[in-house]
Amino acid sequence: MKRLIVGTVALLVSVSACTERQGTEEKEPDINWNNLTITEADAAVNWDTQNTNAGSYKETGLPVIYINTPDGSELDASEEKTPTEGCSIKVEGSDGTVILESVCRTKVRGNSSRTYPKKGYNLKFEKKTSMLGMPKSKKWCLLANWADKSFLRNRTAFLLSERTDLKWTPRSQYAELVLNGTHLGTYQVTEAVGIGADKVNLSDDGALLELDTYFDADYKFYSEKKRMPYTFKDPDNPTEALFQQIQDYVNEFESSLYDVEKLKGGDYNKYIDVDSFIDFILVNEVCGNGELKFPKSFYLSKDKDAPMYAGPVWDFDYETFLSAYSNSIVVLKTTYFAFLLNDPEYVTKLKERWNTLKLEFEKVLPEIDAEAKVLEKSQSINLPMWPAETGSINGEYGMTYRQTVETLKLNLIRKILWMDKYIKLM
Repeated sequence: MKRLIVGTVALLVSVSACTERQGTEEKEPDINWNNLTITEADAAVNWDTQNTNAGSYKETGLPVIYINTPDGSELDASEEKTPTEGCSIKVEGSDGTVILESVCRTKVRGNSSRTYPKKGYNLKFEKKTSMLGMPKSKKWCLLANWADKSFLRNRTAFLLSERTDLKWTPRSQYAELVLNGTHLGTYQVTEAVGIGADKVNLSDDGALLELDTYFDADYKFYSEKKRMPYTFKDPDNPTEALFQQIQDYVNEFESSLYDVEKLKGGDYNKYIDVDSFIDFILVNEVCGNGELKFPKSFYLSKDKDAPMYAGPVWDFDYETFLSAYSNSIVVLKTTYFAFLLNDPEYVTKLKERWNTLKLEFEKVLPEIDAEAKVLEKSQSINLPMWPAETGSINGEYGMTYRQTVETLKLNLIRKILWMDKYIKLM
């Protein structure tokens, strides 16, 4: 009850601040405001009543991935993360049927996450290969989700993104992982972020960029005015001409934000696809993805003769969907988005888009239920394997699996309801 009271006070303070900026009378919205139907009661899940404990990883109902290094050696988890070539991989469906046998390169993935007890992995095949029914690709990610006891944060963010008009959202499936004969728990098999016909679809003259404070790519630059850390994700070895073209374009875009007259005149519209920027920031704000403001895992793409697009969304396992973020703004007013909010036309578009998307976001709640039921048996094994020390990261300490799921849903519902009031008064 105490937490709910604090959240209510924060909401009243924020709404009051918005009203104060607009005068003594509450400003009526300039659009026909849609009504949300969700309540906090919708956080409850209609759980299955039968036994949901699994005796072994072969009884979780999930596919199983077997990977063996050539000599059975451990994978390099140092800062270099040297990949191991020639690993054998076999994938069995939930019924034990072998659906893939191949060879791949395997390496530990992540920057801070490489230091976690449960490692994530990147796979690379010699040719494009389908994993668990997803479109063929050479590169795949096995997300460990060690910090997320619900195991649903990344998937929920993807579900929200799929409800928007963002060009591509990474697909994913769950599986058990056995590495060199040792079962390592549940993993989220996910498409790697990159350029491709089924991913970020760009021409040979395009580039996928990642804004990332780690700044550890071979080709990178800081923008002139905002000093944003741009790295080339794909291609990772651009031509000199492409590199210079992107750098110049970014600097011109930022100049349009720093010039007040140009900003309010909408000059930035020449450089970015505003609709994608709005969808992108709304998904990240609803999830409370604070890493975007550093920035980390902030993806943009630029094709020849086209504006810069935002997306895809990525990396939501750590400190997202928190109770503390359910009644406050996390990233809506950071980086480039802080500048854009100074243009009334952008604010109007943001409000109109939120008024539509919030009804789509509501529909994700039963999808979360379905995902949780698929995972429940596997989590009866996965969670005890990786101790509850992770619970403090996402506020899940001492919770059962079912409690983590319903808490995630409750925080998401509260954030949607709070944002609806906040954005209406912008």
